Amino acid sequence: MNRRKLLQSGFAGLALPTLGRALEQPAKSGTQPNKAGESHTGMRAYVGDLAYSGSTAPALVVEPGLPWRLVCWAEAQYVPYWDIDGVWVTTEWFETLGTKSPYDYEPISDKPLRYTHVELAEIGPARAVVHWRYALCDTRPEPRVFHDNTTAEEFHTIYPDGITVRKLVGYPGNGNPVEGPPKMWEVGEMLLILPQGSRLEDDLDPSGMTISNIAGDAYRHRFLKTVADSNVFGLPADQLIRSLCTVYPASRTWSEYIYVGSLKNRPSPFMVVANNQEFFPHLHCLTCGGDHPESLLWMQPFLWKHYPQFHGEYHIGVEATEADLQTRSVSTSYVTVEPWMHPSFRRNDPNFPFDPKWNPPRGTTWLMLQGVNPGDENYPRRLAAAWLHPGGVKATAGRYLGYVPAERAYRFAAADYRIDFELTPAAGYTQINPVVVVEDWHHGNPRVTLDGHEPKAEDVAVSWTGTRLVVWFRRELTATARFTIEGWPGLSWMP
Repeated sequence: MNRRKLLQSGFAGLALPTLGRALEQPAKSGTQPNKAGESHTGMRAYVGDLAYSGSTAPALVVEPGLPWRLVCWAEAQYVPYWDIDGVWVTTEWFETLGTKSPYDYEPISDKPLRYTHVELAEIGPARAVVHWRYALCDTRPEPRVFHDNTTAEEFHTIYPDGITVRKLVGYPGNGNPVEGPPKMWEVGEMLLILPQGSRLEDDLDPSGMTISNIAGDAYRHRFLKTVADSNVFGLPADQLIRSLCTVYPASRTWSEYIYVGSLKNRPSPFMVVANNQEFFPHLHCLTCGGDHPESLLWMQPFLWKHYPQFHGEYHIGVEATEADLQTRSVSTSYVTVEPWMHPSFRRNDPNFPFDPKWNPPRGTTWLMLQGVNPGDENYPRRLAAAWLHPGGVKATAGRYLGYVPAERAYRFAAADYRIDFELTPAAGYTQINPVVVVEDWHHGNPRVTLDGHEPKAEDVAVSWTGTRLVVWFRRELTATARFTIEGWPGLSWMP
């Protein structure tokens, strides 16, 4: 599809390869962001040229004041990554395959940046929101977008603790299906970019990753080999990838899946996927028939050089070896999470029966929690519990609108200049770093108290846009706590 047709299809914004509008908060002067690992106070974000693995290209960078940062880099098609001391980690994107096309349709195929677009939708002391939009296309010089208009948009809401909610909204195409019916719709994969000059043995822990649930039941996924195999497509299927529900049947009934990757001499990235339709819509597993998204475990640290920094044409991928790491960055994966797989995924039959209604509806939304674990092995499980099991709210001032998992926030509407409520953690769970969002707030920067005391400066962050107030607290709650947010009674205006 050419640019004119894409614009006519109503996706004009996706055709912009720019970095979006200017930042709302003061940006760092110069073009080179700080290196990951440098500490500072507060949430910062900037646009500039970023040098990585021998290439320099535009990037949007969000730094929450931690030893890791979020990077959206042009040479990686602006995919949001956590930069953990040079190793980049993402939880992937919207992706599909057609029964009648040899190509993979995903945003990283958009090497010329025709359709991918990233911008900073919100920035303030309490949080940053990155908005990324893209089309699912192939890598041909004149690329086709799958079924003419398959697109997606993502919102990454990042708080000062670095914990991020990823909201993916997918729009399967409804145009010309020349690529054949989709075999699957993929939304999650813990994928790593290893920097130029590194070695697998220096970056990847052979113990692979741990998959667990909140209750503490866990499976340790270990790589069959610690050296990458250069003939990936020629391997037997069970040496390439295996389903979690096959190797650990007890996982079929879990209520959530918490994936924690193992890196050497670095903190561990993690991703949380809920096993319910509200947070993570899915079909029954194609392997076992159970009611859960399918977790496909990569059995070796396979290396790929089609991404990033690759500008040629390819079908599914271009294999790499460890020798390639000396000249470029390469990518590899721990696990792929498939919520929507068709039986044709495992059959090379372009005429396999297909119901057009099988697709997820346009606008289907998936939520994932992600971040970096600073060291406590129980931290991802406790965070998952706080996200999936919000506390009870009793408001005495202001109107409570409900818990918003896409923002990890308790949402209120202001009736006047004061919000007052009690938050009681769900039974058996701890509330970690609660967030309060107040709509229609026109009363200035407020005074905030928790149980009658003003938190220390490092334990609270407040963002006010003129209409919306966001307050983030650094606090773990095991019992009922009272929150008061009080503005200025003599100050009220409409923007």
